[in-house]
Amino acid sequence: MKLSLKVYPRWKECQVAIIQELSFHTTKLYNIANYICTEKYLPYIKLDKELKTNWMCGPP
Repeated sequence: MKLSLKVYPRWKECQVAIIQELSFHTTKLYNIANYICTEKYLPYIKLDKELKTNWMCGPP
């Protein structure tokens, strides 16, 4: 009886490009949020609301 299944997805080039682009933006968003938390000590709820509207600017 098999308890696990190995899946090897075959991505098209356009799908790989989309995944790479989204991964890039998520790492940048994480770095921005981490910097704001360490430098300005904002609560996570307030930071979440501010970064949902415009994550490129960050809070004032």
